[in-house]
Amino acid sequence: TRLHYLDSAQTALVELLAVCHPLSSEDLPPESRESLVSLEHAGLVGFEERRGRTWLTLSHPHYSEAVRASMSRIATVDMLVDQANLVSRREMTPEDELRVALWRLDAGVESDPEILFRATHLASLGGDHSRTEHLAVAAMEAGAPTPERLLLQGQAVWTLGRVTEALDIRERATKAYLDKPGSPELTGQIAAAYASALAGSPDGNTRGLEILDAAIEAHPYLSRSLAYPRAVLLLNLEYATLAEHAVEHATPCEDAGDVQLAYFDMAKALPLSAL
Repeated sequence: TRLHYLDSAQTALVELLAVCHPLSSEDLPPESRESLVSLEHAGLVGFEERRGRTWLTLSHPHYSEAVRASMSRIATVDMLVDQANLVSRREMTPEDELRVALWRLDAGVESDPEILFRATHLASLGGDHSRTEHLAVAAMEAGAPTPERLLLQGQAVWTLGRVTEALDIRERATKAYLDKPGSPELTGQIAAAYASALAGSPDGNTRGLEILDAAIEAHPYLSRSLAYPRAVLLLNLEYATLAEHAVEHATPCEDAGDVQLAYFDMAKALPLSAL
């Protein structure tokens, strides 16, 4: 009922927000300002200040659902493609890249695999696991690197609670890496992700330790970055003394950053608390 009384300019703006939200103030044409003020007074549009930009959305998800349900698929696709082209013509922030990737994906339009892959990382960092899985599959289809894509997809699926599927994806990531090896760091990331997923299955802690030890044997300096997942698995097996010993022999390198040092503190704290 509230949407029924909008004029054509207000309806166009509401449709844009329903399809492409969130939009920054710079995404809107200057002539939309009057309509935007009216929609704000009507309680249909919400604003949020974030990282130096003003972001706009419809004030309730039901509005987006109702508006999109009333639009044709062709109109929706055209709007998504136009907005993606508009934003991609300027210098994009990482958040812009994520929005453009999602718009093109929603429109069924082919996108740059590098942008899709970066968008997958951004969705993962933001804790949006459903979008991470969706983007990871699209990135793979567009030609993004297989092991890295599977690593992100597996993490998302595992966090969403689909453990068996996550194990399968992480096993595929390991095989894809063996077929086309990458950096030692990627070796450690895949090994840690696979071992962590295995920890929830029978004999998984032992199998996980075998995977981590194989990675360390191939690249000895990975003992530093894999100290934390090894400590977790050893503690799961109630080997607190061994866990403490493993961490002691994996001191961080001198140029370790704050994140690496924080992981080491966590790795050291776990066996100490158990002992």
